[in-house]
Amino acid sequence: MVKTSSNSDVRELGRLGFKCILGADEAGMGPLAGPVVVAVVQLPDRYQLKGIRDSKLMTEKQLSFYNDMVREKAIRFAIEEGSVEEINRVGLRPTLFAAYRRAIARMNGADFILVDALTIPELDIRQRGIIKGDMKVTSIAAASVLAKVHRDNLMREADKKFPSYGFAKHKGYGTKQHMAAIRTHGACPLHRVSWRVFERLSV
Repeated sequence: MVKTSSNSDVRELGRLGFKCILGADEAGMGPLAGPVVVAVVQLPDRYQLKGIRDSKLMTEKQLSFYNDMVREKAIRFAIEEGSVEEINRVGLRPTLFAAYRRAIARMNGADFILVDALTIPELDIRQRGIIKGDMKVTSIAAASVLAKVHRDNLMREADKKFPSYGFAKHKGYGTKQHMAAIRTHGACPLHRVSWRVFERLSV
């Protein structure tokens, strides 16, 4: 759960005169298939979402609840995808950072960004990377939820198009079921075939 005291970064920035402070997080860095998704969120001043935390620790029911809450209560938010094609062409991190920059560009007037764990290169707006930010800052946790729910929904849709891989269940992560499906059926267009694991799978 995000503790109220851990939002001190936001309060400190407010005292320094920053008016539009965003939280930012991603979903989908680790999977073998599917896009990486980022979200940025602006919440009302001092707004708290009791019980929100790292989206990876939530049940689907909790994720649905907080996703609806964030979408209803946020001042504004933006979600962007980094495609599999881009990941295979330029790599995961460049794709992630480009998606972050696109999302932030949609949030006109933002003057500070709190990012889970990372700092985003080539960004004109001031930022701060916070380790375990999705457990410490409400707006980062909110972004974590939006990104994960959006990506999970994409992978459920992908399962309908490529039913042999079980995407609806594992969301593209390298489970035993998923690895076995790749060995049997080869890679599909959603796989990050530029990753070395696919060399070992001989696909």
